[in-house]
Amino acid sequence: MKDIICDAIKNKKLLQFRYDDRVRVVEPHLLGRNTAEHDVLSAYLVRGYTESDARPLWRLYLMREMKQLSVLDESFSEPRKDYNPKDQRMERIYCRLERK
Repeated sequence: MKDIICDAIKNKKLLQFRYDDRVRVVEPHLLGRNTAEHDVLSAYLVRGYTESDARPLWRLYLMREMKQLSVLDESFSEPRKDYNPKDQRMERIYCRLERK
């Protein structure tokens, strides 16, 4: 799963997966291990369900909870303006979207 997500980040492809039995479509930005030692994806939700509709729609997704992961043909052009490639919640980074 890490390789699939890292490829999507590198190629700026949207990801779709089920999380809490709901479909999410996200722009993946950073994959790593957080300080609680969970593998997580930091991504911007572009379509799908969220309990709290608070903006911005940045979310951390636990990899172990992501089901039916697929890479979509849709892409995004650049990192979101408020993206932090050095997210302090991560103790280890597997891959990240690079800023130009």
